Amino acid sequence: MENITPEEEEPIEEFELELTTRAEYIHSACEAYNATAESNPMTKEDTRIVEDIKRKCIKIIAYYVDEMYDELFEE
Repeated sequence: MENITPEEEEPIEEFELELTTRAEYIHSACEAYNATAESNPMTKEDTRIVEDIKRKCIKIIAYYVDEMYDELFEE
């Protein structure tokens, strides 16, 4: 076995790894959706933004629920 001196060791790269679970994505999307449900848009632009947020939240929820369903009931 070959001996490696400290000078020959490759430097260790530091990095930050953040993992987000499916449950966290679903929870965050539900919270955002609920926040928009309580809003009162005053302009057409506000209404468009709220509807866009709701659409995206539903898409996130559907994606992760489908993923969990497939995992649980894979044939």
